[in-house]
Amino acid sequence: MPRKVTVSKTISAADPALAPSRRITLIKVFSATTARARAMLGDQVTVWLACRPSVEVVETVVTASSDRAYHCLSIVLLCDEGAEPG
Repeated sequence: MPRKVTVSKTISAADPALAPSRRITLIKVFSATTARARAMLGDQVTVWLACRPSVEVVETVVTASSDRAYHCLSIVLLCDEGAEPG
C-alpha cells in the first residue's frame, strides 16, 4: 500500500495579476530529500540563475511534502528565457 504523502506548504512568489501576461518558455525543477541537500537547495537555485542572466523568473512554486521516511523540498521555477521565438 502506498504511503501517505502530505503537502505542507505551497508558496507562489509572483504577483498573480502579472502572471497571465507573462510568457513561460522554461520550467526548472530543483528537489531534495536529505537534510543536507535541502539546506543547499537555495544555493543551487542561485548558481543556476547566475549562470543564465537572460532567464527571468515569472513564478516560483515551493512545495514541502513528507511521509514517514522522507521529507522532500521542491522549488519549481517558471521562467521566460528572454528570446522571442523567431
